[in-house]
Amino acid sequence: MRISTLEAYIAVSPSELAFGEAAVPQEHELTLFVSNAGKAPLDVAMTFEPQLGVFSFQGDAAFQLGPDDAMPVVVVFEPTTYLPYATEIVLRSNDEETPVVRVPVSGTGVFAPQPDIDLSTSLVDVGVQSAGGATTGYFEIDNLGDAPLILEDVVLEGSPAFSLFEDPSGDSIGAGASLPVIVEYAPTDQGGDQATLTIPSNDPDEPEVQVILIGNGGDGFELPVAVIDCPVGAAPPEYVTLDGTASYDPGGTGITSYVWTLIDSPAGSQASFTSASGPVVQLFADSAGTYEVGLTVFNGLLIESELATCVFEAVPADALHVELTWDGASSDLDLHLIRDAAVLFDSPDDASWCNSNPSWGPAGSDDDPRLDLDDLAGLGPENINILLPADGQYHAAVHYYGDDYDGAVTATVRVYLLGALVSEQQQVMNEFDVWYPGSVDWPAATWTPDDTSTTSRLTDCF
Repeated sequence: MRISTLEAYIAVSPSELAFGEAAVPQEHELTLFVSNAGKAPLDVAMTFEPQLGVFSFQGDAAFQLGPDDAMPVVVVFEPTTYLPYATEIVLRSNDEETPVVRVPVSGTGVFAPQPDIDLSTSLVDVGVQSAGGATTGYFEIDNLGDAPLILEDVVLEGSPAFSLFEDPSGDSIGAGASLPVIVEYAPTDQGGDQATLTIPSNDPDEPEVQVILIGNGGDGFELPVAVIDCPVGAAPPEYVTLDGTASYDPGGTGITSYVWTLIDSPAGSQASFTSASGPVVQLFADSAGTYEVGLTVFNGLLIESELATCVFEAVPADALHVELTWDGASSDLDLHLIRDAAVLFDSPDDASWCNSNPSWGPAGSDDDPRLDLDDLAGLGPENINILLPADGQYHAAVHYYGDDYDGAVTATVRVYLLGALVSEQQQVMNEFDVWYPGSVDWPAATWTPDDTSTTSRLTDCF
Protein backbone atom coordinates (compact mmCIF):
# COMPACT_ATOMS: atom_id res chain seq x y z
CA MET A 1 0.00 0.00 0.00
CA ARG A 2 1.34 3.44 -0.98
CA ILE A 3 1.42 6.05 1.80
CA SER A 4 2.87 9.12 0.03
CA THR A 5 0.80 10.81 -2.66
CA LEU A 6 3.95 12.36 -4.23
CA GLU A 7 5.37 9.19 -5.73
CA ALA A 8 5.63 8.15 -9.36
CA TYR A 9 3.92 4.89 -10.19
CA ILE A 10 4.56 3.08 -13.51
CA ALA A 11 1.93 0.98 -15.21
CA VAL A 12 2.59 -0.96 -18.44
CA SER A 13 0.08 -2.67 -20.71
CA PRO A 14 0.00 -5.25 -22.19
CA SER A 15 2.34 -7.42 -20.17
CA GLU A 16 3.71 -9.10 -23.33
CA LEU A 17 4.08 -8.21 -27.02
CA ALA A 18 3.70 -11.21 -29.32
CA PHE A 19 4.01 -10.38 -33.01
CA GLY A 20 3.46 -13.99 -34.04
CA GLU A 21 4.33 -14.78 -37.65
CA ALA A 22 5.59 -11.70 -39.50
CA ALA A 23 6.58 -11.40 -43.17
CA VAL A 24 10.25 -10.89 -44.00
CA PRO A 25 11.46 -8.13 -44.47
CA GLN A 26 8.39 -6.00 -43.79
CA GLU A 27 7.86 -3.76 -40.75
CA HIS A 28 5.22 -4.78 -38.22
CA GLU A 29 4.00 -2.64 -35.32
CA LEU A 30 2.48 -3.23 -31.89
CA THR A 31 1.79 -0.60 -29.23
CA LEU A 32 2.88 -0.68 -25.59
CA PHE A 33 1.11 1.74 -23.27
CA VAL A 34 3.14 3.28 -20.45
CA SER A 35 1.32 5.40 -17.85
CA ASN A 36 2.04 7.24 -14.61
CA ALA A 37 -0.59 6.46 -11.99
CA GLY A 38 1.26 8.43 -9.34
CA LYS A 39 1.38 12.09 -8.32
CA ALA A 40 5.02 12.85 -9.16
CA PRO A 41 6.77 13.01 -12.55
CA LEU A 42 7.79 9.60 -13.89
CA ASP A 43 11.12 9.30 -15.77
CA VAL A 44 11.33 6.27 -18.04
CA ALA A 45 14.21 4.81 -20.09
CA MET A 46 13.66 1.74 -22.30
CA THR A 47 16.06 -0.74 -23.87
CA PHE A 48 15.89 -4.13 -25.56
CA GLU A 49 17.78 -6.84 -23.73
CA PRO A 50 19.31 -8.54 -25.61
CA GLN A 51 19.66 -6.27 -28.63
CA LEU A 52 18.75 -8.36 -31.70
CA GLY A 53 18.64 -5.62 -34.33
CA VAL A 54 15.14 -6.55 -35.51
CA PHE A 55 13.13 -4.77 -32.81
CA SER A 56 13.09 -0.99 -32.41
CA PHE A 57 11.10 1.88 -30.90
CA GLN A 58 9.31 4.35 -33.13
CA GLY A 59 10.23 7.51 -31.25
CA ASP A 60 12.25 8.33 -28.15
CA ALA A 61 13.32 5.53 -25.85
CA ALA A 62 13.47 7.89 -22.87
CA PHE A 63 10.71 10.25 -21.77
CA GLN A 64 8.96 11.80 -18.76
CA LEU A 65 5.31 11.44 -17.87
CA GLY A 66 3.42 13.84 -15.63
CA PRO A 67 0.94 12.62 -13.03
CA ASP A 68 -1.86 10.63 -14.65
CA ASP A 69 -0.20 10.91 -18.08
CA ALA A 70 0.18 8.04 -20.54
CA MET A 71 2.45 7.39 -23.51
CA PRO A 72 1.78 4.97 -26.40
CA VAL A 73 5.11 3.39 -27.40
CA VAL A 74 5.15 1.91 -30.92
CA VAL A 75 7.38 -1.15 -31.12
CA VAL A 76 8.55 -2.17 -34.60
CA PHE A 77 9.49 -5.72 -35.63
CA GLU A 78 11.35 -6.07 -38.93
CA PRO A 79 12.58 -9.67 -39.27
CA THR A 80 15.50 -10.29 -41.59
CA THR A 81 15.46 -14.09 -41.62
CA TYR A 82 12.93 -16.88 -41.28
CA LEU A 83 13.67 -17.50 -37.60
CA PRO A 84 11.98 -17.00 -34.22
CA TYR A 85 13.13 -13.95 -32.23
CA ALA A 86 12.69 -13.25 -28.51
CA THR A 87 13.87 -10.41 -26.28
CA GLU A 88 12.59 -8.15 -23.50
CA ILE A 89 11.76 -4.49 -23.27
CA VAL A 90 13.35 -3.33 -20.04
CA LEU A 91 11.76 -0.16 -18.62
CA ARG A 92 13.76 1.57 -15.88
CA SER A 93 12.07 4.39 -13.98
CA ASN A 94 12.04 6.35 -10.74
CA ASP A 95 9.14 4.29 -9.43
CA GLU A 96 10.66 3.40 -6.05
CA GLU A 97 8.51 0.33 -5.58
CA THR A 98 8.95 -1.09 -9.13
CA PRO A 99 12.08 0.49 -10.62
CA VAL A 100 12.40 -2.15 -13.37
CA VAL A 101 9.63 -3.58 -15.52
CA ARG A 102 10.28 -6.31 -18.09
CA VAL A 103 7.98 -6.95 -21.06
CA PRO A 104 8.68 -10.07 -23.14
CA VAL A 105 8.69 -9.45 -26.91
CA SER A 106 8.62 -12.22 -29.53
CA GLY A 107 8.00 -12.80 -33.22
CA THR A 108 8.86 -15.19 -36.03
CA GLY A 109 9.99 -14.19 -39.50
CA VAL A 110 8.07 -16.03 -42.24
CA PHE A 111 7.82 -15.90 -45.99
CA ALA A 112 4.90 -13.92 -47.38
CA PRO A 113 4.09 -12.58 -50.85
CA GLN A 114 4.90 -8.89 -51.20
CA PRO A 115 4.73 -6.23 -53.88
CA ASP A 116 7.78 -4.74 -55.57
CA ILE A 117 7.39 -1.43 -57.40
CA ASP A 118 9.45 -0.57 -60.45
CA LEU A 119 9.25 2.27 -62.96
CA SER A 120 9.89 2.01 -66.69
CA THR A 121 11.74 5.32 -66.32
CA SER A 122 12.44 7.91 -63.63
CA LEU A 123 12.49 10.76 -66.15
CA VAL A 124 9.77 11.71 -68.63
CA ASP A 125 10.89 14.32 -71.17
CA VAL A 126 7.89 15.36 -73.26
CA GLY A 127 10.09 17.37 -75.63
CA VAL A 128 9.33 20.80 -77.09
CA GLN A 129 5.80 22.19 -77.25
CA SER A 130 4.72 25.67 -78.30
CA ALA A 131 2.71 27.86 -75.93
CA GLY A 132 -1.00 27.13 -76.13
CA GLY A 133 -0.45 23.64 -77.47
CA ALA A 134 -0.43 20.31 -75.66
CA THR A 135 1.41 17.02 -75.79
CA THR A 136 1.73 13.89 -73.69
CA GLY A 137 4.37 11.70 -72.11
CA TYR A 138 4.13 8.14 -70.88
CA PHE A 139 5.63 5.76 -68.35
CA GLU A 140 4.65 2.52 -66.63
CA ILE A 141 4.42 1.48 -63.01
CA ASP A 142 5.39 -2.19 -62.82
CA ASN A 143 4.78 -4.65 -60.01
CA LEU A 144 7.68 -7.11 -60.00
CA GLY A 145 6.48 -8.72 -56.79
CA ASP A 146 4.09 -11.56 -56.03
CA ALA A 147 1.41 -9.62 -54.13
CA PRO A 148 -0.86 -6.75 -55.21
CA LEU A 149 0.79 -3.32 -55.32
CA ILE A 150 -1.54 -0.68 -53.86
CA LEU A 151 -0.87 2.90 -54.88
CA GLU A 152 -1.56 5.57 -52.29
CA ASP A 153 -2.28 9.26 -53.01
CA VAL A 154 0.17 10.42 -55.68
CA VAL A 155 1.40 14.02 -55.48
CA LEU A 156 2.25 16.20 -58.50
CA GLU A 157 4.38 19.21 -57.56
CA GLY A 158 6.08 21.84 -59.69
CA SER A 159 5.00 23.47 -62.92
CA PRO A 160 1.20 23.66 -63.41
CA ALA A 161 1.80 22.95 -67.11
CA PHE A 162 1.85 19.25 -66.19
CA SER A 163 -1.21 17.19 -65.29
CA LEU A 164 -2.22 13.54 -65.20
CA PHE A 165 -4.60 12.21 -67.81
CA GLU A 166 -5.91 9.84 -65.14
CA ASP A 167 -4.92 9.89 -61.47
CA PRO A 168 -3.60 6.43 -60.44
CA SER A 169 -4.13 7.06 -56.71
CA GLY A 170 -5.74 4.06 -55.04
CA ASP A 171 -5.17 1.74 -58.00
CA SER A 172 -4.14 -1.86 -57.40
CA ILE A 173 -1.57 -3.48 -59.69
CA GLY A 174 -1.55 -7.27 -59.68
CA ALA A 175 1.57 -9.39 -59.33
CA GLY A 176 3.61 -9.17 -62.54
CA ALA A 177 1.29 -6.52 -64.02
CA SER A 178 1.85 -2.93 -65.15
CA LEU A 179 -0.12 0.31 -65.06
CA PRO A 180 0.38 2.93 -67.80
CA VAL A 181 0.46 6.55 -66.66
CA ILE A 182 -0.08 9.33 -69.19
CA VAL A 183 1.26 12.80 -68.43
CA GLU A 184 -0.20 15.84 -70.21
CA TYR A 185 1.88 18.94 -70.88
CA ALA A 186 0.24 22.26 -71.85
CA PRO A 187 2.72 25.14 -71.51
CA THR A 188 1.57 28.74 -71.42
CA ASP A 189 4.93 30.09 -72.64
CA GLN A 190 8.14 28.84 -74.23
CA GLY A 191 10.08 28.73 -70.96
CA GLY A 192 11.10 25.31 -69.69
CA ASP A 193 8.95 23.43 -67.16
CA GLN A 194 9.72 20.82 -64.53
CA ALA A 195 7.58 18.87 -62.08
CA THR A 196 7.92 15.92 -59.72
CA LEU A 197 5.41 13.10 -59.42
CA THR A 198 5.68 11.28 -56.09
CA ILE A 199 4.13 7.80 -55.97
CA PRO A 200 3.66 6.20 -52.52
CA SER A 201 2.64 2.55 -52.29
CA ASN A 202 2.61 -0.51 -50.06
CA ASP A 203 6.01 -1.66 -51.32
CA PRO A 204 7.74 -2.59 -48.04
CA ASP A 205 11.30 -1.59 -48.95
CA GLU A 206 10.56 1.23 -51.42
CA PRO A 207 7.46 2.95 -50.05
CA GLU A 208 7.88 6.04 -52.23
CA VAL A 209 9.27 6.58 -55.75
CA GLN A 210 9.49 9.69 -57.88
CA VAL A 211 9.30 10.55 -61.56
CA ILE A 212 10.78 13.81 -62.87
CA LEU A 213 8.75 15.49 -65.63
CA ILE A 214 10.38 18.01 -67.96
CA GLY A 215 9.16 19.95 -70.98
CA ASN A 216 10.73 22.58 -73.24
CA GLY A 217 14.16 21.85 -71.79
CA GLY A 218 13.05 21.46 -68.20
CA ASP A 219 13.73 24.93 -66.76
CA GLY A 220 17.45 24.24 -66.32
CA PHE A 221 17.11 20.53 -65.53
CA GLU A 222 20.34 18.60 -66.05
CA LEU A 223 20.92 14.86 -66.21
CA PRO A 224 23.66 13.22 -64.16
CA VAL A 225 26.91 13.08 -66.07
CA ALA A 226 29.05 9.97 -66.53
CA VAL A 227 32.78 10.64 -66.83
CA ILE A 228 35.46 8.04 -67.62
CA ASP A 229 39.15 8.59 -66.96
CA CYS A 230 40.08 6.78 -70.16
CA PRO A 231 43.38 4.88 -70.20
CA VAL A 232 45.91 5.88 -72.81
CA GLY A 233 46.40 2.27 -73.87
CA ALA A 234 47.14 -1.27 -72.72
CA ALA A 235 49.69 -4.01 -73.29
CA PRO A 236 47.75 -7.27 -73.61
CA PRO A 237 47.17 -9.45 -71.80
CA GLU A 238 46.63 -7.19 -68.78
CA TYR A 239 43.99 -5.76 -66.46
CA VAL A 240 43.04 -2.21 -67.39
CA THR A 241 41.70 0.12 -64.69
CA LEU A 242 38.66 2.21 -65.64
CA ASP A 243 37.79 5.08 -63.30
CA GLY A 244 34.36 6.73 -63.20
CA THR A 245 34.75 8.62 -59.92
CA ALA A 246 34.65 11.99 -61.72
CA SER A 247 30.97 11.37 -62.64
CA TYR A 248 28.63 13.89 -61.04
CA ASP A 249 25.04 14.98 -60.59
CA PRO A 250 24.31 18.69 -61.23
CA GLY A 251 21.03 18.27 -59.33
CA GLY A 252 22.87 17.53 -56.10
CA THR A 253 21.40 14.12 -55.29
CA GLY A 254 24.73 12.38 -55.90
CA ILE A 255 25.70 9.35 -57.98
CA THR A 256 24.30 6.17 -56.46
CA SER A 257 25.17 3.49 -59.01
CA TYR A 258 27.48 2.79 -61.94
CA VAL A 259 26.86 0.43 -64.87
CA TRP A 260 29.79 -0.46 -67.14
CA THR A 261 29.38 -2.09 -70.54
CA LEU A 262 31.84 -3.53 -73.04
CA ILE A 263 30.71 -2.04 -76.35
CA ASP A 264 33.41 -3.43 -78.63
CA SER A 265 36.52 -5.59 -78.40
CA PRO A 266 38.92 -7.30 -80.83
CA ALA A 267 37.62 -10.27 -82.82
CA GLY A 268 37.94 -13.43 -80.75
CA SER A 269 38.49 -11.58 -77.49
CA GLN A 270 36.78 -12.88 -74.35
CA ALA A 271 37.43 -9.66 -72.43
CA SER A 272 35.32 -9.12 -69.34
CA PHE A 273 35.03 -6.87 -66.31
CA THR A 274 36.02 -8.15 -62.89
CA SER A 275 32.81 -6.33 -61.85
CA ALA A 276 30.46 -4.29 -64.03
CA SER A 277 29.41 -1.96 -61.20
CA GLY A 278 31.20 0.45 -58.94
CA PRO A 279 33.07 3.70 -59.59
CA VAL A 280 36.36 1.92 -60.40
CA VAL A 281 36.47 -1.40 -62.27
CA GLN A 282 39.00 -3.50 -64.14
CA LEU A 283 38.69 -4.92 -67.64
CA PHE A 284 40.84 -7.87 -68.65
CA ALA A 285 42.18 -6.92 -72.08
CA ASP A 286 43.15 -10.37 -73.34
CA SER A 287 43.82 -9.56 -77.00
CA ALA A 288 45.53 -6.89 -79.03
CA GLY A 289 43.26 -4.40 -80.76
CA THR A 290 40.63 -1.75 -80.11
CA TYR A 291 38.40 -1.72 -77.04
CA GLU A 292 35.38 0.51 -76.41
CA VAL A 293 33.72 0.66 -73.00
CA GLY A 294 30.69 2.59 -71.81
CA LEU A 295 29.55 3.98 -68.46
CA THR A 296 26.06 4.94 -67.36
CA VAL A 297 25.46 6.44 -63.91
CA PHE A 298 22.28 6.93 -61.88
CA ASN A 299 21.61 9.70 -59.38
CA GLY A 300 19.71 9.63 -56.10
CA LEU A 301 16.40 9.87 -58.00
CA LEU A 302 17.41 6.87 -60.15
CA ILE A 303 17.66 9.11 -63.20
CA GLU A 304 20.01 7.74 -65.82
CA SER A 305 22.84 9.64 -67.47
CA GLU A 306 23.69 9.58 -71.12
CA LEU A 307 26.24 6.93 -72.05
CA ALA A 308 29.88 7.99 -71.73
CA THR A 309 32.34 6.05 -73.88
CA CYS A 310 36.05 5.38 -73.82
CA VAL A 311 38.13 3.91 -76.67
CA PHE A 312 41.66 2.64 -76.18
CA GLU A 313 44.14 0.50 -78.07
CA ALA A 314 45.76 -2.60 -76.66
CA VAL A 315 49.19 -2.82 -78.29
CA PRO A 316 51.64 -5.63 -77.45
CA ALA A 317 54.67 -4.41 -75.52
CA ASP A 318 56.67 -7.43 -76.67
CA ALA A 319 58.63 -7.36 -79.93
CA LEU A 320 57.04 -10.69 -80.94
CA HIS A 321 53.40 -11.42 -80.09
CA VAL A 322 51.51 -14.39 -81.59
CA GLU A 323 47.81 -14.78 -80.81
CA LEU A 324 45.37 -17.65 -81.45
CA THR A 325 41.56 -17.68 -81.37
CA TRP A 326 39.01 -20.15 -82.75
CA ASP A 327 35.24 -20.49 -83.12
CA GLY A 328 34.67 -23.70 -81.14
CA ALA A 329 33.02 -23.18 -77.77
CA SER A 330 34.34 -26.36 -76.11
CA SER A 331 37.25 -27.58 -78.22
CA ASP A 332 40.88 -27.21 -77.16
CA LEU A 333 43.40 -25.78 -79.60
CA ASP A 334 46.98 -25.07 -78.55
CA LEU A 335 49.40 -22.43 -79.78
CA HIS A 336 53.06 -23.39 -80.27
CA LEU A 337 56.15 -21.32 -81.12
CA ILE A 338 59.02 -23.50 -82.36
CA ARG A 339 62.62 -22.32 -82.54
CA ASP A 340 64.77 -22.87 -85.61
CA ALA A 341 64.82 -26.53 -86.78
CA ALA A 342 63.03 -28.09 -83.79
CA VAL A 343 59.75 -30.02 -84.14
CA LEU A 344 56.36 -30.01 -82.42
CA PHE A 345 56.50 -30.84 -78.70
CA ASP A 346 60.34 -30.75 -78.73
CA SER A 347 61.48 -29.49 -75.34
CA PRO A 348 62.93 -26.93 -74.76
CA ASP A 349 62.65 -25.61 -78.34
CA ASP A 350 58.84 -25.69 -78.62
CA ALA A 351 57.11 -23.11 -76.38
CA SER A 352 53.60 -24.34 -75.61
CA TRP A 353 51.25 -25.34 -72.79
CA CYS A 354 53.67 -28.05 -71.61
CA ASN A 355 56.75 -25.84 -72.00
CA SER A 356 55.33 -22.44 -71.19
CA ASN A 357 58.48 -20.44 -70.38
CA PRO A 358 61.63 -22.18 -71.66
CA SER A 359 65.04 -20.58 -71.49
CA TRP A 360 66.10 -19.46 -74.96
CA GLY A 361 69.10 -17.41 -75.98
CA PRO A 362 71.79 -15.65 -73.96
CA ALA A 363 69.99 -12.48 -72.85
CA GLY A 364 68.43 -13.71 -69.62
CA SER A 365 64.64 -13.73 -69.62
CA ASP A 366 64.13 -11.02 -72.25
CA ASP A 367 64.61 -13.48 -75.13
CA ASP A 368 62.59 -16.28 -73.52
CA PRO A 369 59.08 -17.07 -74.84
CA ARG A 370 56.08 -16.83 -72.47
CA LEU A 371 52.74 -18.55 -72.91
CA ASP A 372 50.78 -15.77 -71.16
CA LEU A 373 47.31 -17.15 -71.92
CA ASP A 374 46.37 -20.82 -72.22
CA ASP A 375 42.67 -21.45 -72.89
CA LEU A 376 41.29 -24.94 -72.22
CA ALA A 377 37.55 -24.37 -72.60
CA GLY A 378 37.17 -23.08 -76.15
CA LEU A 379 37.36 -19.87 -78.21
CA GLY A 380 40.70 -18.63 -76.85
CA PRO A 381 42.59 -16.41 -76.94
CA GLU A 382 46.02 -17.91 -76.40
CA ASN A 383 49.18 -15.92 -76.92
CA ILE A 384 52.95 -16.42 -76.82
CA ASN A 385 55.26 -13.45 -76.42
CA ILE A 386 58.98 -12.66 -76.55
CA LEU A 387 60.11 -9.29 -75.30
CA LEU A 388 63.37 -9.17 -77.34
CA PRO A 389 63.89 -12.28 -79.50
CA ALA A 390 67.36 -13.67 -80.06
CA ASP A 391 68.54 -13.97 -83.64
CA GLY A 392 66.93 -16.93 -85.37
CA GLN A 393 63.76 -18.26 -86.91
CA TYR A 394 60.47 -18.79 -85.01
CA HIS A 395 57.72 -20.99 -86.44
CA ALA A 396 54.11 -20.56 -85.31
CA ALA A 397 52.03 -23.73 -85.07
CA VAL A 398 48.48 -24.61 -83.99
CA HIS A 399 47.61 -28.09 -82.71
CA TYR A 400 43.95 -29.21 -82.52
CA TYR A 401 44.36 -31.08 -79.23
CA GLY A 402 40.74 -32.20 -78.65
CA ASP A 403 37.38 -31.39 -80.24
CA ASP A 404 34.96 -32.23 -77.38
CA TYR A 405 32.18 -32.64 -79.99
CA ASP A 406 32.92 -29.29 -81.70
CA GLY A 407 34.07 -30.93 -84.92
CA ALA A 408 35.70 -28.70 -87.52
CA VAL A 409 36.60 -25.20 -86.30
CA THR A 410 38.14 -22.13 -87.88
CA ALA A 411 41.39 -21.05 -86.22
CA THR A 412 42.72 -17.50 -86.52
CA VAL A 413 46.35 -16.53 -85.90
CA ARG A 414 47.47 -12.91 -85.63
CA VAL A 415 51.13 -11.97 -85.53
CA TYR A 416 52.42 -8.66 -84.17
CA LEU A 417 56.00 -7.52 -84.66
CA LEU A 418 57.22 -4.47 -82.76
CA GLY A 419 53.61 -3.66 -81.84
CA ALA A 420 52.27 -3.74 -85.41
CA LEU A 421 49.92 -6.37 -86.87
CA VAL A 422 51.81 -8.01 -89.75
CA SER A 423 49.62 -11.06 -90.41
CA GLU A 424 46.13 -12.42 -89.81
CA GLN A 425 45.48 -15.91 -91.20
CA GLN A 426 42.69 -18.47 -90.86
CA GLN A 427 42.50 -22.21 -91.29
CA VAL A 428 39.67 -24.77 -90.94
CA MET A 429 40.95 -27.52 -88.65
CA ASN A 430 39.81 -30.95 -87.46
CA GLU A 431 40.87 -32.85 -84.37
CA PHE A 432 44.63 -33.69 -84.30
CA ASP A 433 45.40 -31.33 -87.20
CA VAL A 434 48.60 -29.28 -86.97
CA TRP A 435 48.70 -26.01 -88.89
CA TYR A 436 51.88 -24.03 -89.56
CA PRO A 437 50.74 -20.52 -90.56
CA GLY A 438 54.28 -19.14 -91.02
CA SER A 439 57.53 -18.03 -89.41
CA VAL A 440 59.32 -14.95 -88.08
CA ASP A 441 62.91 -14.13 -88.97
CA TRP A 442 64.85 -12.11 -86.40
CA PRO A 443 66.48 -9.59 -86.35
CA ALA A 444 64.91 -8.80 -89.73
CA ALA A 445 61.51 -8.72 -87.97
CA THR A 446 59.75 -10.21 -91.01
CA TRP A 447 56.90 -12.69 -91.30
CA THR A 448 56.86 -15.37 -93.99
CA PRO A 449 53.52 -17.19 -94.52
CA ASP A 450 53.64 -20.98 -94.78
CA ASP A 451 50.10 -22.41 -94.37
CA THR A 452 51.16 -26.07 -94.39
CA SER A 453 49.29 -28.70 -92.40
CA THR A 454 49.85 -32.16 -90.98
CA THR A 455 48.42 -34.23 -88.12
CA SER A 456 49.72 -35.26 -84.72
CA ARG A 457 48.31 -37.33 -81.89
CA LEU A 458 51.11 -36.35 -79.53
CA THR A 459 49.77 -34.92 -76.28
CA ASP A 460 52.85 -33.87 -74.33
CA CYS A 461 56.35 -32.46 -74.62
CA PHE A 462 59.34 -34.82 -74.97
